[in-house]
Amino acid sequence: MHIVLLNILLIAFLFVFFYFLGKSAELIVINTRRLGRKIGLDMYFLGLIIGLFTTLPEFTVGLNSIINNIEEVSFGNLFGGTIVVLGLVLGMNAVLNKKIKTNGHGNNFIFILLYLLVPILLGLDSQFGIIDGSILIIMYLFLMYRLYKTEKDETEVKQVTHVKKKIYMNLFWIITGVTGLIIFSTLIVRTTELVLSEVGISTFVVGTIIFALGTNLPEISISLKSLQNHTKELSYSSLLGSAAANPFIIGLMSFIQPLSFEIGTSYFMMATFSIILFVVLYFFYRSGNIFSRKEGIVLIWIYILFVSFEILSQVYH
Repeated sequence: MHIVLLNILLIAFLFVFFYFLGKSAELIVINTRRLGRKIGLDMYFLGLIIGLFTTLPEFTVGLNSIINNIEEVSFGNLFGGTIVVLGLVLGMNAVLNKKIKTNGHGNNFIFILLYLLVPILLGLDSQFGIIDGSILIIMYLFLMYRLYKTEKDETEVKQVTHVKKKIYMNLFWIITGVTGLIIFSTLIVRTTELVLSEVGISTFVVGTIIFALGTNLPEISISLKSLQNHTKELSYSSLLGSAAANPFIIGLMSFIQPLSFEIGTSYFMMATFSIILFVVLYFFYRSGNIFSRKEGIVLIWIYILFVSFEILSQVYH
């Protein structure tokens, strides 16, 4: 009876955490839209920056995994997180919205996909050192500079000296929203772990499904709120920004401490599905600079097959 009451209380807390998670995402979406209008900078680039901030939960998991000598948890979370973001979440967006319009910069999109392949190739020797980390960090900085230059060349940056106070307020609420996303997504993950452990769900399911989805709750929340607030370009760009930030995090972690991990079935499964996903995304992107509902369904199925094959491989072994 005590356990039942405890679970009911934990589930009640989950509803509260999800409510504030949504409110945090709403703060980011609304104030990012207002900031973009004031300074004349495209929402697409602002979304890429927010995508970097929303990967802080992954960075936290990475630091904890280094401290506890379980780097495989972080690598699985980061590599799997890319498939979650560009497969499941982007696919859900396309299905719910019927279509997602891109910004039409095909060369930049291809560059992002190629960058996402780099850590997979660097990890084939089962380790990430300072040189690997340097490559990932330098490439990420170059990528962001390239994207910024593209957007700056196409948009006229406005003079903002007379509205500095309002801009600072928008920045304050964006930072507050990001902080809220990190806090409440962490609370949701920890609370869900407690509930599932009480009902006897296996640790593998908790680790793989909860961490892969849980650390991407900020991206999911921003995507849903962007659709509700008719700011679809922010949803798309924040997902790209989040995916691109994952290799950057691996680079930072490699600087903190050289990382090693075991190359096995799970790694090659992630690599295979990542390549399949990137190739599919490339062809979808070229089909009219939109992601349609049908294409969204295909992306979701890639994620479902990825999770299914991962579970089957673990059961088999």
